[in-house]
Amino acid sequence: MEAVAIGELMHECLGLISTQADQRHVRLYNELNAAEALTVWADRLRLKQIVLNLLSNAVKYNHENGSVHVYARALADHQVSLWVRDTGPGLTEHQMNEIFEPFNRLGLDGTSIEGTGIGLTISLKLAQQMGGTLTVSSQPGQGSEFCITLRQAQRTTAPTPLPVEKTSSRADITGSVLYVEDNPANVAVVEDAMSLRPGVKLFTACDGATAQVLAAVSQPDLILLDLQLPDTHGLTLIHVLKQDPALADVPCVAVSANASAQDMAAARQAGCVDFWPKPISIDGLLTGVDYWLRRPRLQTQPSPTDRPQLS
Repeated sequence: MEAVAIGELMHECLGLISTQADQRHVRLYNELNAAEALTVWADRLRLKQIVLNLLSNAVKYNHENGSVHVYARALADHQVSLWVRDTGPGLTEHQMNEIFEPFNRLGLDGTSIEGTGIGLTISLKLAQQMGGTLTVSSQPGQGSEFCITLRQAQRTTAPTPLPVEKTSSRADITGSVLYVEDNPANVAVVEDAMSLRPGVKLFTACDGATAQVLAAVSQPDLILLDLQLPDTHGLTLIHVLKQDPALADVPCVAVSANASAQDMAAARQAGCVDFWPKPISIDGLLTGVDYWLRRPRLQTQPSPTDRPQLS
């Protein structure tokens, strides 16, 4: 838990969802204004997961040429509320009573709109675990509005960056990387390492559900993932991601402390192009990232002798 700036987080999330909104011809409106200075006490990765889920739903279930509006305000009791409002078909009272139930897609199973029916269930649980709430208000034909309320916090001093060994910065390496990891300490190490690759955009997801959303909207050039995720196994996630034709040839690398010969063989069989055992040094991480971002996407895996040797 830390002080999270609402304005910064929302700006990041809106950027990630913009491609999906463009494809659906849905306009995004950021109405935070003075909320740029608002901070809430939250787990940043989990709050980002909630916001991305709400934005993705607001776009996915909207009308073509519809809109999504986000805004926030401080409440009198040291709380901050963040709203995501859409112009979709709206919900009946019965649907609102069932919307947070797991695997309940409100009659949309079998339609062209993809989904599992667990995103809002997870989002509600995460909000509650952070001491907050997630609610919905809606009327048929008038869209829906989801509200996250969390305790207000004061901005804290940024943490001291982790030491970055001897590796030098390189601006010639470009692309995007999706890192799926639920351990904040491991995420911090990778974020510090990737600061030495200014041409590489790093996306992070703390579980499989968030990873699916981020992978779809960011179209990464490389996916790194832990195998033990809170909502799914990493190899199951790879199978799901590979069903998307746009992600089918994106190289996936397992990064895990479970590095037995059996684990490595299972990862390769599932479609991983490589396996990096934890703990991995920053030098080793960047060596591997550089290698896969410079290599053209292939339908077949390179031989083991062709891969970089990671320390």
